[in-house]
Amino acid sequence: MSETVIVIGGGMAGVSAAAELSDHFKVVLLERENFHGVHSTGRSAASYIPSYGYDDPSLRLLTSLSKPAFDNQLEGLSEVPLLKARGLLTLSPVGNDNYAAELQQLRSYFPSIVAVENLQREFPSIPVKPEFATRGWLEPDATDIDVDALLQAFLRKLKRGNGVVFTTTAPTGTSSCSRARRASLSAMDIASTSSMAEGVGFEPTDPLRGHSISSAADSAALASFPMAFSCPVRQRPGDLRHTN
Repeated sequence: MSETVIVIGGGMAGVSAAAELSDHFKVVLLERENFHGVHSTGRSAASYIPSYGYDDPSLRLLTSLSKPAFDNQLEGLSEVPLLKARGLLTLSPVGNDNYAAELQQLRSYFPSIVAVENLQREFPSIPVKPEFATRGWLEPDATDIDVDALLQAFLRKLKRGNGVVFTTTAPTGTSSCSRARRASLSAMDIASTSSMAEGVGFEPTDPLRGHSISSAADSAALASFPMAFSCPVRQRPGDLRHTN
């Protein structure tokens, strides 16, 4: 395992990619913020929809193959279930001449889908104007995805593998300090990082869910990993921190 992969970005895409790669390579995950999942990941409401991409065989297969990982809580690495029953109601606009054919095709792949022929009668609490839609279908197997729990599970997978994480303030512009930071990262002895800490990620015992950041851990939960630069521009204590 001599190759090293550097993944930039600690959102869902970066963390999940780093976690999967850590089974085969040494991985260094670099995050510009103080926490993982601060931006779009921390503001996401996600759903697992079995029929997603139903008219594309490749997407239909990928969607189906992803379900076991959610069901087994990412090999038991999540402390809580990743999926929560929700159901999904799809509205068919008035004048959609393909409604019957589309519904028939959907049900050929997903028999649990239920036709809704009269929205106003069957779902009176949903304020849908009849001039917009009067029918649709209900997909009872659609679920919510616990985004924070999924992110934390991937961080644990990365911790279990050959990965380390650094949180940092992103350099801006092309100042000599920015170049110094980049040079320091690129020159870092990756092989020695595994001895700095046994794992990566912060794993709060009682994570806050539904907030703008994906972890209840604060900066005190992150071990300081000081690195000196030759220039003081925009440098703050703890600019580069290794996450234990």
